[in-house]
Amino acid sequence: MNDSIGIVRGNLKIIEWKSGKHKNLYLCGLEDICIDEEISSVRTTAFSHTAFLKSNIISKLVDENRFDIRELDESYIILRDEALKKIKELYRERLADAASNEVIKIKNDKIYPFIGEAKNDVDKATRQVFDIFAYKVNEFIPEFSKATKNSKQLTYRLLKEALETNPTSLKFILSEVLTLSTEQQNELASILEKTSLDSIINTTNLISNRISFLYGLEGILYGENFHKRLKERSQLHKILLNELWLFGEHYSYSYDDVTLKKVLKQHIKELGRRDFEEEIDFSKLTGLDDIPDIGLSRQCIIGEQDNYENLVIELKRPSCTITEKELNQIKKYAYTIEENMYFDKEKTKWKFILVGTKFDKYTKKELNQHNRTQGLLYKSSDSNLEVWVKEWNQVIQEAKGKYQHLKDKLELNMTNNEEGLYYLREKYKEYLPE
Repeated sequence: MNDSIGIVRGNLKIIEWKSGKHKNLYLCGLEDICIDEEISSVRTTAFSHTAFLKSNIISKLVDENRFDIRELDESYIILRDEALKKIKELYRERLADAASNEVIKIKNDKIYPFIGEAKNDVDKATRQVFDIFAYKVNEFIPEFSKATKNSKQLTYRLLKEALETNPTSLKFILSEVLTLSTEQQNELASILEKTSLDSIINTTNLISNRISFLYGLEGILYGENFHKRLKERSQLHKILLNELWLFGEHYSYSYDDVTLKKVLKQHIKELGRRDFEEEIDFSKLTGLDDIPDIGLSRQCIIGEQDNYENLVIELKRPSCTITEKELNQIKKYAYTIEENMYFDKEKTKWKFILVGTKFDKYTKKELNQHNRTQGLLYKSSDSNLEVWVKEWNQVIQEAKGKYQHLKDKLELNMTNNEEGLYYLREKYKEYLPE
């Protein structure tokens, strides 16, 4: 073993026992005298073993009266960790061999729940973990081998579906369906932890669902079936409330469909300014009756000061063309907040976005000025307030680009809107026109 501190040498001998629950790692000096013992890194009771680790590093620690504080010695830590790693590797080899034999039996009985070859790395990892689980179930529950074919098939299918869609639901299956002991449940849970399969699957599902949503959103905004009939507040608005990641992962929901007066109340609450709440007579405030669609916010810590960013989104239905009228509406929201003294502009940045599917000539000219970034309609002199206008196509393509790399890595096959529309229909059928 090489490291920055030099070469770390040791000798590891592992004895496997046919029975018993041995999990010992004995620490020995060069004279083969056992100095102390530790628990090895393998939690399972199925892999009964005794390991002997011999090294001059252990002898040196004893000679220098530092053995009791060996955890502070870098050379010892490297030596011990490498030994534990080798024990784990041996256990995994034995487990893989046993699981492989069990899978052959399951396949011969035609109750293996997976069909064909693994489609990608995630599918492959899922199958490998399932194979180990299947072996462990037979080991933990000897009478399971005598169960009917249908009973086994159902159990294996439950395990497969839990691994593929919701690894966290495995706890219920292991405890309630298979009635495994807590120790046995923990052993199987540790397999998921070591492979990080639950994180991989949860991430895969998240990305897959978001890609489906993007294709579905594209379909309802630009497809003939929904384009003219999709309503603004009662349908599009409701759908997007559950998909606010589209406008930035770092934002959190603040409000929707409320007056600017209520926006102010929420803003003051987020700032933690109770003194403002007591000082302001909201009943006497005027000019704050406009209703933007959705408000998002985030808090950024810069140095020792709290800084905030608020995003106000105005949505337009697909059949609405963005004209001067809509531009003036979003600017009015911004100007109202800019001119009202109670809306903080010193530590808070305000960003307004108007989103639509079609722009008229006037709008296109307004958004393509040589002295402004394309899409930027207004920017305050202190740069703390901006108004943007974006096409839905731009928002969707930006989001697709963001997930494209992960999509390719996970080999998710999503190439058209049909699958996306199906996803949207299933999730948001109450908000979509027939």
